[in-house]
Amino acid sequence: MFPLTPAAWLSAPPLFAKPLDAGTWLNLTNTTLPEAHGPHKDNRLGRQFEDMVMAQVAADPDLSIAVRNLAIRAAGRTLGELDAIIYHRPSQQWWHWELTFKHYLGVASEFWPGSNPRDHFHRKYQHGLQHQFPLAYHPLSLPLLPGPITAQHLFSRGILYYPGHYSLMPPTGAHPQHLRGVWWPAEQLPHRQKYLVVPKQHWLNAQVLFEQQPAWHSAGAIIQHVHAVNCPLLVLTPQAPGSYSPTFVVPNNWISHAQNEYSEKAGQ
Repeated sequence: MFPLTPAAWLSAPPLFAKPLDAGTWLNLTNTTLPEAHGPHKDNRLGRQFEDMVMAQVAADPDLSIAVRNLAIRAAGRTLGELDAIIYHRPSQQWWHWELTFKHYLGVASEFWPGSNPRDHFHRKYQHGLQHQFPLAYHPLSLPLLPGPITAQHLFSRGILYYPGHYSLMPPTGAHPQHLRGVWWPAEQLPHRQKYLVVPKQHWLNAQVLFEQQPAWHSAGAIIQHVHAVNCPLLVLTPQAPGSYSPTFVVPNNWISHAQNEYSEKAGQ
């Protein structure tokens, strides 16, 4: 099932198995989400997701935002950026949170690329575990922190899309309850369904598409559109009333690009 609202995304299962999901510490019982909370001037989806989560933190009486997007630099070079330092009032502890919102399509058991095949599941996961989390304890980070970091959490949300035309096991590192979708090469998209296109700016709040009469399309129209834009396209198909299943439809050039990236990865 595809989460249609920001609140539904926040309460969805994590994408990555560890570290401990930061959502565990949030009070997500409210269905009304506060307005976005953040300094970002761009509209990138990851930044929107960060602002959405930080809005919940700002509204939580047990939590406060100490620092956001803390850049760690050395000799004019940026070593990395810590997404958020959170103060937990009941325990009087400082926590480091990393946040990520991703959609990955399974090509092989250990290769799950995004719409840009250079970004893939294990690269993102390993970067977090091997770089981002250790960075909070780097000697150059310590003077910039408001206090000693006692815990680190990951707030990951997203969907893994399994191929519709062959079987694939979940990738190592995926949360056991992760959200699932399916992906199809454009020419193999099933014709028995009707499809609703979800523009990227609405991935975090697809409910707005249903507030007016949604435009459902045939498979033929979706295939034609995918070839016209020449990039992967996210669509929804109806399931139970009010429930929709996510599908990625991809053009041939994406498949070729993904296969090339996989060959390069395997050769490293």
